[in-house]
Amino acid sequence: MTGMARDVARLTEMLTDGGQLRTDGSRNTSNQRAAHNMRLVTQYRHADGEYRRVPRTWKFPSLHLQNMYTYWHCGDEAGDIPPMKMLETKDVKFLNRGRKKLSEIRCVMKFLDNAAASAGLAPRERMTNMEAIACYKSSQPALCDVIPDETPTGRKREKYRMLEVGTVYKFITKKS
Repeated sequence: MTGMARDVARLTEMLTDGGQLRTDGSRNTSNQRAAHNMRLVTQYRHADGEYRRVPRTWKFPSLHLQNMYTYWHCGDEAGDIPPMKMLETKDVKFLNRGRKKLSEIRCVMKFLDNAAASAGLAPRERMTNMEAIACYKSSQPALCDVIPDETPTGRKREKYRMLEVGTVYKFITKKS
């Protein structure tokens, strides 16, 4: 109980007036380590009084597939955003099409995670950027099996660089 009370006191101390946990780690090295991990539990207060894992100014990032995969597993440390895989529907329901978009991204990332695991490089709960990139690269053969070599207009598709989540979602849902 004493340990739990100490943790609650530490969290309470880290709260700022705006309803966001401080993650600046300005006191000492142990606080810096705690701050690094605090972005995983940071909650932002929204206008409707709800607390969410993303600030009210957050929008789904418009990233190519490899970068989105890294964001999914690692988040944005500079912006204090946790890995997107930790987001729940309630965290994005304030966005236009937030629930649907999160669902589509989750479907594509699950496909890539399963492909990486089949290739022998299963994703872990916490990953570094380099580990996420390695997992993504190991999922490439499965991705190539699902995505056609040409776009509908007849251009050669750049499967390894320019894919978007929406494109992959379209093809993996067609295949299944």
